[in-house]
Amino acid sequence: KPTLATFAVDPDRKIMEYGAGLLVEANVDQIRRGIEQLEHRSLAELGEMGRNAVKLVSQEYDWTRTASSLLQLYQGVFSGRGSRVATS
Repeated sequence: KPTLATFAVDPDRKIMEYGAGLLVEANVDQIRRGIEQLEHRSLAELGEMGRNAVKLVSQEYDWTRTASSLLQLYQGVFSGRGSRVATS
């Protein structure tokens, strides 16, 4: 299923990048318009948006991938290769 989200959510640019749905302002009128826009899309377009939404989640928010990235970050920090926070 396609995504209808507001610009206030964290992955807003990812939703657009992946073509996973529509973004609207966080108010009742804009959400209603977003729903109406989705209602007028073809089943093929909606299906493509839905597949893109699944792809977005599996590629960007997979726990295994996230854990691996964090592990690499921590290993870099502890071995002295990672970014350091400047102290005054």
